Amino acid sequence: MSEFQWHQDDYQPYSVPQKPKKSKAWLKTLAIAVASSVLTSAVLCSGFFLYFKGHQRGNYSSTLPQVTGTATVPEGNVINQIATAVGPAVVGIVSEVDYVGFFSQSSVQQGSGSGIILRPDGYIVTNHHVIEDASRVTVVLSTGEEYEATLVGTDVSSDLAVIKIDATDLPYAELGESDDLLVGDLVVAIGNPLGQELAGSVTVGYVSALNRAITIDDNKTLTLLQTDAAINPGNSGGALVNSQGKVVGINTAKISSSSVEGLGFAIPSAVARPIIEDLIEHGRVTNRPLIGITGQELSASISRQWGFPTDKGVYITSVSEGSAAEKAGLKRGDIIIEVDGQNVATVAQINAIRNTKRAGDELDMTFYRGDDRKSVTLTLGAQED
Repeated sequence: MSEFQWHQDDYQPYSVPQKPKKSKAWLKTLAIAVASSVLTSAVLCSGFFLYFKGHQRGNYSSTLPQVTGTATVPEGNVINQIATAVGPAVVGIVSEVDYVGFFSQSSVQQGSGSGIILRPDGYIVTNHHVIEDASRVTVVLSTGEEYEATLVGTDVSSDLAVIKIDATDLPYAELGESDDLLVGDLVVAIGNPLGQELAGSVTVGYVSALNRAITIDDNKTLTLLQTDAAINPGNSGGALVNSQGKVVGINTAKISSSSVEGLGFAIPSAVARPIIEDLIEHGRVTNRPLIGITGQELSASISRQWGFPTDKGVYITSVSEGSAAEKAGLKRGDIIIEVDGQNVATVAQINAIRNTKRAGDELDMTFYRGDDRKSVTLTLGAQED
């Protein structure tokens, strides 16, 4: 008997020996004939019913009902349309980093990534890690033209950077609304995996999850979109595009493992937009929002132990003096359950909502204080970098 395995040996089909049975071919033939007759009658009746109902309404459509969501597929090949419209705005980025090795020997290490033209006058967004420590950055357009870029501003915390080239009338992409995405929406990744030889590669997938808290380099946690569109080294800084041709994410990371497939991540456009605007205007992030609390995620066991009125939420462990949270009246021991009308169960979810705003914006919070459910509106403070 052949053996088959499905992943971790948790499925192994087998056959059970059966006693030989006497031939009853005539019964089989009769059963098939009866089944065919019934099926034919059913098809004819259902066809007549649909035709009759269609004429009652005045029209009849055989298309599936539209699913509520953001993915709207126009006529024709939507993937081709997206690639044609957005592809020219995605560029290659070659960074050169000077290194001094043993015996004072110097060398230049070259790296490759992607970027997105956001303005026709040459402003380009990419990842911070793509141009980090670079002494020279070259931008390669989809036409093959090369330009030396200057650094406008970079932000380590969000892994975003803006560079500029001296050019005009460039094709550019438009940022969309990542907050409107739903799990299962179509997305297209455009970038330069593994370098310029594969420039302009297009991969297709779906939004796998929203607001994933991903820790990178053991010291940086980002709140990202998850997608199964193929993202590889060199795609960093490239575009994740929705079905309307708008950039809803900036590709930034993937899980690297021989046992893992289809786990790519992108910075949501809602998080990136205010940072990009700040970098262009000021060269740095000047209005990073701050709530002023530290918190711990609740579990069912902790809630039972302490008799909390909910087992989902963020328990405030401390409130910073003079912060937006203190001014709004939040206290240690409060349990935050909603932010801006969205249920929250983790610190990462609170941060994801906060990061779509700027210092000075308002944030609505619903929380438990003891058994009492309360709500406040706080004005976000500014974090000092």
